[in-house]
Amino acid sequence: VFGSFDAEISFYRNLQNVEVTAFEAADLEVVNANVLDFAGGPVNFTVTFEPIAFGEVDISVPQGAATDDNGLETSASQTLQVVYNPAPEPFGYRGPGGVGRLEELGVWLRAGINSFQDMGTTPAVADGDKIQLWGDMSSATVEVSQESTDDRPTLVLGENGMNGMPAVEFNGENEYLIGNDVVPGVSTSVFSVAQGAELEWNDHGWIASARAANGFLLHPWKNSSLFSAAIMDQDENYANAPSFWIVDASQPQIYGVIYERWSVGQYFSTLNNDQRLPFNNSNIGERAEGASVDVRYGWDYEERFGAGKIGEHFVYNRRVFESHRTLITNYLAGKFGIDPGPLQRYGWEEYPHEIAGIGQETEYDFHADAQGSGPVRVSNPAEMEDGDYLMWGHDNLPMSFVADAFPIYTERLERTWGYKETGENGDVLFRIDLEGLDLPDGELGLITQEGWAFIPGITPNFIPLTFDGEYWSA
Repeated sequence: VFGSFDAEISFYRNLQNVEVTAFEAADLEVVNANVLDFAGGPVNFTVTFEPIAFGEVDISVPQGAATDDNGLETSASQTLQVVYNPAPEPFGYRGPGGVGRLEELGVWLRAGINSFQDMGTTPAVADGDKIQLWGDMSSATVEVSQESTDDRPTLVLGENGMNGMPAVEFNGENEYLIGNDVVPGVSTSVFSVAQGAELEWNDHGWIASARAANGFLLHPWKNSSLFSAAIMDQDENYANAPSFWIVDASQPQIYGVIYERWSVGQYFSTLNNDQRLPFNNSNIGERAEGASVDVRYGWDYEERFGAGKIGEHFVYNRRVFESHRTLITNYLAGKFGIDPGPLQRYGWEEYPHEIAGIGQETEYDFHADAQGSGPVRVSNPAEMEDGDYLMWGHDNLPMSFVADAFPIYTERLERTWGYKETGENGDVLFRIDLEGLDLPDGELGLITQEGWAFIPGITPNFIPLTFDGEYWSA
């Protein structure tokens, strides 16, 4: 459990529930929790418990806690035992999809961003440019590079990329990159968007390979359309989940793993697009806090070189929960043209850039402040409830003011954002960073309209913006 929880208590004789008297909250034997509420009776009782500290919570009903309808003392119950893991601290707002602080990332690689033909002087910007350095967007500034000229992968753009987005292509013979000193965390969440050259993978384990103490592995399987993930402890023991069929390796897909370790258990799930496949047999030893690993992209080991592309890769140094996974999946799916299935919360093909969002699955599993790598930040939803989401992205037109942007002829940003709301989030705080732009005279405001684009003849809504010292907000 992650917070307060309810337990149902009833007494039975000969498999039939019976009425009891003199049963009170004080009769319960409770370890590591307080009783917040005690209701019901004389047959069924509902008790609300609030855990005190991380760890086991034990609840039992002792002998003689109540008297049944025959005037007899009730017997002792078995012990209900649950594990309390406090609700996760909120993630930051600048990471992929607006999830995470840059400090919560061990590495963040986006094809076409911070790529260089050398060690940081000559950008790789054209289709076919060779990549020596792939710049890390996280605060860790990991060096992901290839010293050997002959072994450098290629930047591919447009129709050669992935869904029109940039990608890094590996030839399956000798090309690879190595990220030095990535810190994945004791608990970790790893995401990659990859695409094989053919229906079946040409070789093993090349999407992201850190076969070392405290490492991880995103593992395609040679001559098949199978994928699996693994996590290693500090003694290089593997928690290796079963492989599963991903249908067509030649299509862009999301691959990943979520792992959490705490004192009384482990959580492990393999990821593929919208699927989260739990692995309940993870029983590896401890992982070292702050330990670093070298991660190979395009190469596993020995002669295991991958033929295919990587569009994006990032590693959180903590577990993401379901709201975060949903937002991250929609961010990657919208960008690379992947069907997110039942996790669909966005779906704007016209606005696939810098997608971000907020949303909630439960009272402890939510994300209420997001910006990502773009200029728009949304937070403070007034009425967000379980299942509610709000996501946005843009068309990548210039961040400059124009006066002839059909069908609105007053000055406005040439760039347009699309948004999708699931459920009712209520009012939100909208902010946009316009630093460095030449702002027009007059009142600045946000204009919105229902539908896939601004339609001539329909007057959009206008919401005035005010400057708070950092953002323009409403």
